[in-house]
Amino acid sequence: MKKKTPKPMRFQERDSQIITAIHKYDGVLSRRHLKNMFWLETTPQAMERRLSLLRHNDYLNWPSKEHRRVHPIPEPVIWLGWRGITHLISTLNLQIDPPEKYGENQLRKFARRLRDAGIRWQREPRWSQLAHDIGVVDFHLAVEKSVSKTSRFEYR
Repeated sequence: MKKKTPKPMRFQERDSQIITAIHKYDGVLSRRHLKNMFWLETTPQAMERRLSLLRHNDYLNWPSKEHRRVHPIPEPVIWLGWRGITHLISTLNLQIDPPEKYGENQLRKFARRLRDAGIRWQREPRWSQLAHDIGVVDFHLAVEKSVSKTSRFEYR
């Protein structure tokens, strides 16, 4: 089967912010989280169009039909693709060579090089604790929101 050519896209500052946010919250965010962070004033269709472009260009991933059939997925989630993590390491000025080819073996080696450099990349969510991970993100976001209302505190 011939690999599909991704749709052309212009990488935007918000795309970088999305990638950074996903990494900040342990590698997985729900669509609901992304909507509240980046598309609060727009329609869900605008968000879906942009996320779809990012997915088709390998910056982001989300569950396939097979994932949904096999794993308990409490709500739609998104995690970083190989280009997303490559963009992130470039913003951190790390010198980690991306894979030459994007087969499974090359991506595993790439993930190992990232781990050795101290960068954690979840190639897929931890399916058995996905509901817990989403709840942890909800908690972090609630704390950040509360702290931001008080000038005496700063959330890091």
